[in-house]
Amino acid sequence: MARKYPVPTSAIPKGKERPVRKDARVNLLPMLDVLLKHLTPALCKAVFKRHRKKERERKWTLYAVTLFWAAMIIRHPPAIDHGLAETRKGRGRDRLWPRVQVSARAFYKKAAGLRADLFLAVYETFVASILPQAPQTYASWMADLRKQFADVLIVDGSRLDALVHQLKMLRPNRRVALAGCVTVYYDLWRGIPRRVFFYADAAKAELTRALETLKWLPKGALLVGDRLYASVKFFAALSALGVYGVFRLNGLLKVRRVEVLARHQDRWGFVEDALVEVGSGQRGVPCQTLDLHTLHASHPNLIGQQVYAAAMVYTASRIAQAGIAEKAGVLPEQISPAKLFPRLAQAANDYCVSQIWVMKARAMNPGVDLKLPGYNVVPSSHTRLRAILVRRRLTERRRFRFCPSRRRWTSIKHVPGGPTLLESVHDG
Repeated sequence: MARKYPVPTSAIPKGKERPVRKDARVNLLPMLDVLLKHLTPALCKAVFKRHRKKERERKWTLYAVTLFWAAMIIRHPPAIDHGLAETRKGRGRDRLWPRVQVSARAFYKKAAGLRADLFLAVYETFVASILPQAPQTYASWMADLRKQFADVLIVDGSRLDALVHQLKMLRPNRRVALAGCVTVYYDLWRGIPRRVFFYADAAKAELTRALETLKWLPKGALLVGDRLYASVKFFAALSALGVYGVFRLNGLLKVRRVEVLARHQDRWGFVEDALVEVGSGQRGVPCQTLDLHTLHASHPNLIGQQVYAAAMVYTASRIAQAGIAEKAGVLPEQISPAKLFPRLAQAANDYCVSQIWVMKARAMNPGVDLKLPGYNVVPSSHTRLRAILVRRRLTERRRFRFCPSRRRWTSIKHVPGGPTLLESVHDG
């Protein structure tokens, strides 16, 4: 019988949280400043010049398309046409939307012709620019591990949602088509995705994608993954790069113990550190020794553009989260992204709208030195710290078994106590 271990109820070990000051408030505007400081026309122009093939820049430059998708991620309008309507408004009215006076048809034609590889290059250059300023404050309780590994990266892959807007070529096919798949390398110390790789082919194997994207890993880094990556070929690739790996063991590998290095008992149970050989040495591989849900449009290039734009917005948001935590005197993990990120988007939106009113006021009063309030007066620019904190779960998460009856629906009237409840409800 498998040993039952206690399930942790929070990512932060008990006793590591920092006290929260009563009625403390935090500023939500730095996210937009971080994004626009590093996502610049000069950056996009340099990337375009270095990586372009047959692409040409007109009104919809690489910077304009990238900024448009970032605005779509932050503002989250119901459709692309709503966002394009914002780009055709007067120049200088909004800091986030690019100003491009062209039709929606021109945008689709231009964006479909821009390879997703260009936006991968934009994202990688953006991360390289932002990395020196990204504070290494996440997982601060792992100080001993930080001394051993300057970089700890977590690799995982996922398939994207089904295509909502079907391409013409897919209409005769009744099967659901997925939008593609991604492989992401997450930086544990900085709390940001260091690399994101998009593939239009959703059927491409996750392990194959990972093997193709390992070359960028810094020597001496520690890579963590689930049991899918416990493969002899993957171990051999990491060994050739001088990278360490920790993965859950799957039942497909042949493991032979070579030497036991240490044994100890902790709160999770008995732990044994051993040197082992994995694999049988067959098939030419030697044995190794070791320890985004809304997608607009359906064209693969447009989906790739959205993936990399979402990664840049997420990176800026995580850096803003670290800055907010530092000023508030708490750990970044004490702040809930699910509570913080919507507030960051709302603050960015209201900040841009407030700029429009300031410009209108100045235009209506030419030659007058107006004394205007700062942007901090925007209600959504600040929030109470307690409103965005993670609430530690006091008990284990409840697991609900699947019941076939959940596939069928019924009215409240037909459940016990339902008729009495409906008597108090007055239909319109």
